[in-house]
Amino acid sequence: MSSSRPKVLKAMVESLVAHPERLRLASALAVAPASAAELAELTELPPAKIRRELRAMKEEGFIESIKSEGRRGTVEHFYSVIGDLVIDNDELAKLSLDQRRQMNSQILKLGIAEAIASLVTKPSQRGMERIETTLVRTPVLVDEQGWKEIAKVHEEAVERMIELRKEIAVRLEGSDGDLFRATSLIMLFESETSA
Repeated sequence: MSSSRPKVLKAMVESLVAHPERLRLASALAVAPASAAELAELTELPPAKIRRELRAMKEEGFIESIKSEGRRGTVEHFYSVIGDLVIDNDELAKLSLDQRRQMNSQILKLGIAEAIASLVTKPSQRGMERIETTLVRTPVLVDEQGWKEIAKVHEEAVERMIELRKEIAVRLEGSDGDLFRATSLIMLFESETSA
């Protein structure tokens, strides 16, 4: 993949792998932006621990503060996960097998939590009416060449999604229209061992 696209740095992956609390917070924030108080209710983690982890996650560039509101005589900050968990093959090669396993687990948990909320537990009327919402599962019997061909299609799709996100962000600058979040989850994995 192109070297200019966003990457999950090895240090950030290691940080998320090393701190399970951050995974719980990131999973909650992937579903919807939330304040520290709301995260305390959702995760049942102590508020002081949440504030400490949010501060570290923000410094590492994994989350951002998207708005602040005055509540109960104080200012509450609302946080959201930033961008993608995208890592290129060079960065992936630097991780141990265990780190790769844990990273994949985290990405799946984030994506699945968001998909379940959007499509099953809290679907919006607009979301349910969309015919473009796509869930596709395509099992394929492949050899090494077939695997590489499918992987190339996925790589191209990821690169195009990142390009589109930039183009859309430019178009939406200053827009006060009806904006909403969308998530694209692209997966390819070896699903069975060969006989």
